[in-house]
This record gives sequence, structure tokens and C-alpha cells, in this order.
Amino acid sequence: MLRSSTFHRGAIIELAFSPDSKTLATASRDKTVKLWSWASDASAAQIVTLEGHQNVVYSVTASPNGKMWATASWDGTIKLWNQQGQQLATFLGHQDEVNQIRFSPDGKTIASAGADRTIKLWNLQGEQLFTLERHTARVWSVDFSPDGKTLISGGEDRHIILWDLESILKLDYLDYACNWLQDYLKTNPHVPQGDRNLCRTKSDD
Repeated sequence: MLRSSTFHRGAIIELAFSPDSKTLATASRDKTVKLWSWASDASAAQIVTLEGHQNVVYSVTASPNGKMWATASWDGTIKLWNQQGQQLATFLGHQDEVNQIRFSPDGKTIASAGADRTIKLWNLQGEQLFTLERHTARVWSVDFSPDGKTLISGGEDRHIILWDLESILKLDYLDYACNWLQDYLKTNPHVPQGDRNLCRTKSDD
């Protein structure tokens, strides 16, 4: 053991190093994240405290370039911060606790795993790109493959799901919706006649 210290007023839930290993982040039940300057001799000096979450901070991760930190909380929000502790954005969209977040390898996308059974993909401005729904219980864990082409998620439903991000990010929303709805539109007797061709394609002509 190199060193043992008490950093927080509550249990520490997750730890993360910056890519250059010079900064350590600690996420805690005390609703804060602390950033520490980490030296080669394992001594640590507090840099800044990230405050703003209203519940347990369950996950923290550094951007690939080391300039930003993302935090996720059981208050249902994700927050983006710079190295100086300034809050850059708050991401709203999960309907329950957020359990884990990860940056994509290129640093342009954040994935989040929620207790609402969903995985969400976000840009750095806090806009939702996609919501991925296949888990039937709380999603605890999410991560990108090193090449950024695949997302993996694990849930309380005991399932591990691999997501093809290249296909997902190129997905046409209208085509996706129509693939789900076209049989319903064609066969449900309660659909008005004028709505039956909403998803009609050129190949149908």
C-alpha cells in the first residue's frame, strides 16, 4: 500500500484517472466529486471540488484529451466540467438514477446507463442523440470499444448487450419509426384510411 487517506464525508463510489495520470477524481455519496493532483510518489493534493449534484455521484470519467470531466448522479442528471471545476453543461433526459457514464474514444459522445432501463448517447452540448432500449431492468454499466464502433452495456436483467454504433449513428429516424409502425398502420382496423400510407415508400409503388 502506497498511501491511504480520507477524502470525503461519504463513501467513495468511483475513481478515475485523467489520461496523463496526473489528476485523480473521486465520486462520493456526499454528492461531490473531488479532483486531486496525483504525484508519482502517490501523494495527493486537492485541486477543486465539483459541487452541484443533489444526490449521490455514482460515476465520474475524464475526456480523452483530459480537458473535461463528466459526472453522473442518482439525481438523474449528468454534468460536464472543465479542469478548473466550472460546470459547462447539465444533461437532462433520464427518468431515474444515472449509474455510469463514459466518453467515446474521440471525445465527442457521452454514453450513460440509467435506472430507467435505457442507455443514452449525448453530444457535449447536452443534447440527446439516441436512446437505446433493450434492457428490461436497471442498466448498471456502459462502455465504448477502443475503436469507438461498439458500445457495450450490462444490466440488472443479467444481460450484456453489444450495440453497433456505426449503424445506430447513421440511423434515419423516419425509416426506423416506419419499420416499427408499417404493419400496424396497414392492419389495424382503427387506423383511418388516410393514415395507412404514412410509411409508404417508393418500393411500394
